[in-house]
Amino acid sequence: MNLDLDTLAHNTAEARAALVNAPGWTKHLTTKTFPRHLPDARGFGVAVFGLALFGSVGSGKTGLGACILRDLAAAGFGSRFYWNLVTGAGVAEAVEAGILPRLPSPCWYESWPRLLAARRREKWDEEGWFEQLEERVSALMLDDVGVDAGTPFRESILLRHVEWAAERSGRILILTLNDRPPEWTRVLGDRVADRLLDATRFAVVELAGASLR
Repeated sequence: MNLDLDTLAHNTAEARAALVNAPGWTKHLTTKTFPRHLPDARGFGVAVFGLALFGSVGSGKTGLGACILRDLAAAGFGSRFYWNLVTGAGVAEAVEAGILPRLPSPCWYESWPRLLAARRREKWDEEGWFEQLEERVSALMLDDVGVDAGTPFRESILLRHVEWAAERSGRILILTLNDRPPEWTRVLGDRVADRLLDATRFAVVELAGASLR
């Protein structure tokens, strides 16, 4: 059987969505929670490969990004081979027990501050991470990318993620930021800001309203 062509019985929409590793508080949300913002966000992934969600703390950026990521997973976005692999019987339990390593699924969430904290502790294998992205991931969400940004090294790491999404069709990058677009050059650097503000690359959506947390 060619696993990349045939969907195995355990590879269901529910199983895929459940593997999206976004914060637990987002799990009760759906894209219907965001009726005002979703039309603006829907153009990404077709016309553009990126989605930049910005707004104040608690406005729903992480929630909307996580919902979109789960919708992509439920639809089977990404490599069927790796979805078959990660949804296999007993795989999730083996990962939780530490028997198998926790490797990214095709639709993956990552906290930008957590990534940088691991780098500071010298517990982040940068090249290994990007190898995993190249091999396994098709949709990536980086949350709170404005936090702890502003240095040339961090700008280069964020730029590398943007270029990862740009270099091959069928990849999606979702970013969340507290800062407004006029501040992106200062916070993220010229090269990243230029790409995020390029309408042929990114859809930019502002979220506002009562806190969802």
